[in-house]
Amino acid sequence: MRRWFTRPSIARRQLFSLLGAYAVVWVVVTGISFSASTWSDSGDFDKEMHAMSHVIDRVLKDPDLSLHSALESVRLKLVEDGILAGVDGAPYGFEIRDGAQALIARGGVPLPDFRAEVANGFFDADVDGQRWRVHREVALGGDRVILVAQTREMRMRMLCAGVFNTTALAQLLACIPLLFLPIWLAVWTGLAPLRRLSESLAARQVGDLAPVHLDPPHRELMPMADALNDTLARLSELLQRERAFLADAAHELRTPLAVISAQYDTLKHSPPGPQRDEAMQRLGLGVGRSARLVNQLLVLARLEAGDGARRSRIDLANLMRDCLALHASDAATRGIELSYQGCDSLIAWVPEHGVETIVHNLVSNAIRHGSAGGHVEAVLERGENDWCAISVSDDGPGIADVDREQVFERFWRGHAASLSTSGSGLGLSIVLAAARQLGGRVKLSPGLGGGAFR
Repeated sequence: MRRWFTRPSIARRQLFSLLGAYAVVWVVVTGISFSASTWSDSGDFDKEMHAMSHVIDRVLKDPDLSLHSALESVRLKLVEDGILAGVDGAPYGFEIRDGAQALIARGGVPLPDFRAEVANGFFDADVDGQRWRVHREVALGGDRVILVAQTREMRMRMLCAGVFNTTALAQLLACIPLLFLPIWLAVWTGLAPLRRLSESLAARQVGDLAPVHLDPPHRELMPMADALNDTLARLSELLQRERAFLADAAHELRTPLAVISAQYDTLKHSPPGPQRDEAMQRLGLGVGRSARLVNQLLVLARLEAGDGARRSRIDLANLMRDCLALHASDAATRGIELSYQGCDSLIAWVPEHGVETIVHNLVSNAIRHGSAGGHVEAVLERGENDWCAISVSDDGPGIADVDREQVFERFWRGHAASLSTSGSGLGLSIVLAAARQLGGRVKLSPGLGGGAFR
């Protein structure tokens, strides 16, 4: 029972919401009752006072009625009305005066002197610190004046006695348990489709990412089912990509590991000499290729997981120039000239590792795939709305149109690249992941002599 009250619960929330709505409705109805009773000229109290004035007027006009006995009946009725209303004494009083304002008869609550008020009908009067509601009516052609009056305090006492009496409170308390059960049944029945959906999901086998089907398709649950199906579809796609990634990584690692194993065996059985030196050189190349592949896999995994997104204030122009300097020896080996164009300084608040990863991979690809003795150009441009563009162009053969849709896939290097250069095929995949982390985009465009990555 304690857990039902302490743990978050939709059913409890709906139940309390409906009970709260019931309480609000009760307060609104009570407020309407108060307003209906006290509304000027048309409220229940004013109607009752007007009716009393009308009764007295009929008594005065009927010659067959004894004025004393008739008014005595009116007095007794006022006392009975007070008893029924739960107040002491009569709820209001009346007076009958002649044309000279001399008192003829009175009953109920003693009234103060209202002769200063000359208005007919309803009016309010303040006498001796009390607020009175008065109805004045002229009868018998002006020979008689009828006054019926009631204090505002008495009206409030009668309202409270009518609304907050023992019977009304007992009825209210009795209705709460009677309302609790149907409300609870309504909430329990309304949440039944949600329970069936949760039971269906709990009964699934591990790895079952099939779409969720609602039977029947409740309109309120369809948005949640659509969102859940969208999440399952994206998760299924992610798992397929990860399986393909692992398979491709294992395939790519198998070649350098086989080279390392073969060269190790050659080193083990070869005496000192040219054959041993060649095996040692090939072993170093295999170890270097394996290390590069593992490092690229780790970088790609961190980028796709969203790691390294902490931003800092850096100068993008200096970062690009430093990156070109780091690749100067590789470019010199192939006789390639490196150049930088663009802003002398461009301060940005970005993840430094992400930008450095993009520039490093673009320059590395351009040197690897550009023409020997050619030119690689890096450009930094300031755009609108605090955007900037980084482009690296080479004068190599470029990328065929049929290959451009696959160029950003992991481990894909293209037929021409596979024959002419070495590499893992992860460079542009890393660039794309880093650009997405920065909120940017990557596109291909014609370069200096064929292809460029931007």
